[in-house]
Amino acid sequence: MPEWMRTSAIQSSDSQFRNGAIQLRPGPDLSKLKLQCRPDAEVNVTALEQAVGSKIPTSSQETTGVNPSIFCFAPNEWLITSARTDKQTCYKKISGILSGQTHAIYDISDSLAVVELSGEKSGELLAEGCGLDFHATTFQAGQYASTRLFHLSAMIHKIDEEPCFRIYVDRSVVLNLWHWFVDGASEI
Repeated sequence: MPEWMRTSAIQSSDSQFRNGAIQLRPGPDLSKLKLQCRPDAEVNVTALEQAVGSKIPTSSQETTGVNPSIFCFAPNEWLITSARTDKQTCYKKISGILSGQTHAIYDISDSLAVVELSGEKSGELLAEGCGLDFHATTFQAGQYASTRLFHLSAMIHKIDEEPCFRIYVDRSVVLNLWHWFVDGASEI
């Protein structure tokens, strides 16, 4: 299989934005594996944790880690994000652990783009685009939420208390999101 040259959906001379209390940059080049098992299946969580190198969250809307980050969408349904170099190893280990069980693991790395938004006013900027409360006491580091952000489907993950957020959106709309952030930051 040929190795395609990966390029960011946000690639230009203005691919970083800073406006006082807001910093905007393309997110890291992460691999993204989605894992689904039957909701009623007995999954060996301990073996999965060893395979991915992180605790596996078991409750919906729960997440663990930063690299890898593991998001629990529903019972026995996860998104695993990590450095691209870990993707094939992780994929093989998980497939081996779950062999004989009904499951699906697929690579969605190139379908989702990641934007990092940080700075003291970043929560305020996010709140302009959706109905979530991003105050530090309400939306804490390690939390994530799936929501509509400026009319786009998005997953927002607060990775630290700086605050720094990673926003995952469909690759086809990331430039729209980027421009909304730049326009919104100029008004804050």
